[in-house]
Amino acid sequence: MDTARSWTRELVTALALLAFGAALLTAQSATVVAMRDLPRGVALAAADMRGESHAVDAVAGWMTRRTVRAGEPLAPPTIEPPALVTAGRVVTLRVRSAGLALSRPVTALGTGIRGERIRVRIDAQRQLSAIVTGPDEVTLP
Repeated sequence: MDTARSWTRELVTALALLAFGAALLTAQSATVVAMRDLPRGVALAAADMRGESHAVDAVAGWMTRRTVRAGEPLAPPTIEPPALVTAGRVVTLRVRSAGLALSRPVTALGTGIRGERIRVRIDAQRQLSAIVTGPDEVTLP
């Protein structure tokens, strides 16, 4: 189970990194660098980075995966997209089918980034697999 979850997380991160790479290519390979030393797990803000504004905007909100020194480039795998759902939090499960839309609160059993599949608990006996679609929001696959 952990191997499948790890593989899924790596795939989703790779897709996000491809989007990041496309944004950087569009920005004519603009380099974004850290303006100060940043510890692991910090959400990047514009004040933490130096570079072209569109490139800075592309990585704002991403998280550092390790300690980053001032002047060091901020690019994957040094940074990653932020988790939108955190294990143990109540999130909204949305279901849409044939013109019908339903939602209900559920408890996230895993932490995930956009597009990642996580387990959620509906009640004491039932769990489902859902896909992270936004901050504190999941949907059925």
